[in-house]
Amino acid sequence: AIKENAELMVHHVNKGVYVEQLERWFDFFPRESFLVFSLEQFRRNAVATYGDVCCFLGIGAYERQGQQQWWGRQDARLFEDRKALETQLRQRYNEGANPSTEAALNRTRTALREFFAPYDEELFELLGVRLWD
Repeated sequence: AIKENAELMVHHVNKGVYVEQLERWFDFFPRESFLVFSLEQFRRNAVATYGDVCCFLGIGAYERQGQQQWWGRQDARLFEDRKALETQLRQRYNEGANPSTEAALNRTRTALREFFAPYDEELFELLGVRLWD
């Protein structure tokens, strides 16, 4: 049903075929120029994932007194300490069930999982890691 809806495919679903997008990028830039992680990984351990991102970018995770902001904006701030980081990362947005749409969402979720399954396997092979189950 998903493949038959051309507008849905072009504007939304095709953008989720990450393996094809990354292969195009890898044609121009070395793989080590990319840090790829999943929302599932971030949700499991947001603090560690944030640390991985900072390490990858070569920046500190917390603000140090007198440190010039690496992005050059006066209003931008790093987290003052680990506690401030954890407080921010614990906040959740747009969560909760909507009973009126749950059945439709489950059908859509199943269809999308089936559609993306072969692409996900290609992605995991390309990256050498399973990003989600």
